[in-house]
Amino acid sequence: MPPGAATLVMMHDPFSFAGMPRTQGLVVAGHTHGGQISVPGYGALVVPGRAPREWAYGWIAHKDNKRMYVTSGLGVSILPVRFNMRPEWVMFR
Repeated sequence: MPPGAATLVMMHDPFSFAGMPRTQGLVVAGHTHGGQISVPGYGALVVPGRAPREWAYGWIAHKDNKRMYVTSGLGVSILPVRFNMRPEWVMFR
């Protein structure tokens, strides 16, 4: 990408964000389903993959002011249950 070019990055696993260069635009990930089970005050009990538990859902800030949005998505994985983590369809404007 040329320096300063606007980008739209869509990735499956948010773990890839850690090694990604800073971009000018929107970075979106999924895979975690928000943890599917979220405990108030603690967050996701389990996050699939290698992403930190704190990266299970929402706006994520990383070093050098990099930001990414992790959606809870629509489905489930492993167990067919969600608790305190609603499925979502996201529209960015």
